[in-house]
Amino acid sequence: EEHGGTVNALWESIEENAFVDCFKLIMIINKSNLDIAAGSSNHGGVALYALEVLSEDNNKITYVDDYLFYIDEKAYLVGYKGEEETIILPDIGQNYEIYNYAFHNCDTIKYVEFNSSITALGVGAFKNCDMLKEINIPYYIIRIGEEAFYSCTNLSKFSFDENCTISTI
Repeated sequence: EEHGGTVNALWESIEENAFVDCFKLIMIINKSNLDIAAGSSNHGGVALYALEVLSEDNNKITYVDDYLFYIDEKAYLVGYKGEEETIILPDIGQNYEIYNYAFHNCDTIKYVEFNSSITALGVGAFKNCDMLKEINIPYYIIRIGEEAFYSCTNLSKFSFDENCTISTI
């Protein structure tokens, strides 16, 4: 499963909105002369979704079992390729965030077990997980992004640990 791509050195432009809604786009290697940073006129939406735009390839993306991680100074769980009903999120030896849309459209997940390494849930983290039934937010998660559980149509139980410090969802 791809989570990035390369902007070819021959590209002269990227049309507006060319990459809109590319939720699983994590890393782009820019070999062109285009400025594809957010706010530039040439980015075509690439910079809105990519976690990082690089000039050369690196080894920041790695799998831990069925979970795809982007690990640099901060760590992010960025994708999942498994089909388990209950997922137990791995401990990778450092804190991490569940990145935007990491589990978007994962239609087999019913239950999620968080571990104490997870600090935040990104925008749309579990969006459209139709089979998701139950979520307990532990105290160590300090931020939940917009639409994190949007359109989880079978979600029937949502609870927070009593020591949870989240003030806005």
